[in-house]
Amino acid sequence: MKTSPATKVGLVTALGAVLLVLSLIWLTRYQVKTTGYRFKLVYSDVNGLTPGASVLLMGVRVGRVLTVVPQERTVLVECLIEDNATKIYQGSRFKIYSKGLIGEKALEIFPPTEPATNLLSSGAFLRGDDPVRLDTTFEAADQAVKSIGRYIDSPQTKATFQRSLEAVQTIFAKLDTLSEHLDQLVIEAEQFVAHGKQLAGTVQEKDMRAMVEDLRFLTGGLRQSYQSLLGSPDKRNAAQEAMDSLARLSGRLDHVAGQIDAFTSDPKQKADLADIVKQTQTQLASFQGQEGGKIPAFSPRLELQGITQSDVAQTPANLNTLSGNLSLRLGVGETAFVAGAEELGQNTLFTLTWGLPQFFAPSTGFHLGLIRSKMGMGIDFVPLAGTEVRAELFDPVRTQVRLSALLFPDFLGQRYGISFEWIQSLKRDVPEFSSARVGIQWRPLD
Repeated sequence: MKTSPATKVGLVTALGAVLLVLSLIWLTRYQVKTTGYRFKLVYSDVNGLTPGASVLLMGVRVGRVLTVVPQERTVLVECLIEDNATKIYQGSRFKIYSKGLIGEKALEIFPPTEPATNLLSSGAFLRGDDPVRLDTTFEAADQAVKSIGRYIDSPQTKATFQRSLEAVQTIFAKLDTLSEHLDQLVIEAEQFVAHGKQLAGTVQEKDMRAMVEDLRFLTGGLRQSYQSLLGSPDKRNAAQEAMDSLARLSGRLDHVAGQIDAFTSDPKQKADLADIVKQTQTQLASFQGQEGGKIPAFSPRLELQGITQSDVAQTPANLNTLSGNLSLRLGVGETAFVAGAEELGQNTLFTLTWGLPQFFAPSTGFHLGLIRSKMGMGIDFVPLAGTEVRAELFDPVRTQVRLSALLFPDFLGQRYGISFEWIQSLKRDVPEFSSARVGIQWRPLD
């Protein structure tokens, strides 16, 4: 049977097509597999990742996603790294992200933050980082906003805010009252100065001369008294009291010497008064030298404070009241002892501390001991004359901190000061305590 030319052409064409298909299959299964390497990743959610998506390494395309196969509770993603020279280290992170809000998905590889030496091998099975879905983020934000709204609208929050507002208003009202009292005190001080000037104008020169002679006689007699008392240990207390009185007299004479022009214009009387002040101060210095140290400085302090505080451990939890404090300070050499009581008639908290006021610097020291009936310690700082600043940490249970400042304005003199305090508990696992205080302190012997 003869084969026609057309049949021959058809057979040759069919044979060529079969050979072409077989060649393509061979190239796909064998030659392609010889380049690059593969690994598999497991995700709980791939957020729309599809086969063919790019695989990036630090923003550079290095491969593609081959398959995305959902399992029973996870999704299995197979990836191909197209170049064997591309190094991926163990410990890298595999994240799925979108290019823009609605762009195509891609899988990006982030190398480990710590230096690594082990490379990812072909066929590795790893866990990828699940992507954050935009709708899930919106739902969480919506729930957070609703929770905040419910908290703000709750009666407890409104009541707490109202109490805080009332406490602030009370503080400002007390500060206004204190300001009015201070204004009145300034007016009375000005009137006192005016009366003093009028009194100075009524003093006769003969009266001034007699006072100078009396003071000269006083200092001469005191000099002999001190020399005799220093040799008698049984009379040290009497000497101490006399010395304190003489120190106060010297201070007053210093002030009078500065204002002598208001009393007299006689140069001789001015010189006599200055000589008396100098002799008095010389006696103080000689007494200190013979005693071998400084005279103990005794300073009682009385204070009236306006208090607003919040203490959930007590009933009532919020308190606005007035309270009194009493303390005694004794300075011996470079050390200082303080004993006192706070909130008299209410909680009556005790203080007993020892410290070195000039330990770190001439204006900076420390103290430690019993603070508000709790063990603690603090730092003392005197930045300017007439200004005292203190920071204290006490109470091992609540770990409370107290910051305080005391100011002695010129118009109040050196005996009256305005105090400010803030006390706050630091631990969060114990009942919270906070308090703000404003007061006036009187130091009668300073």
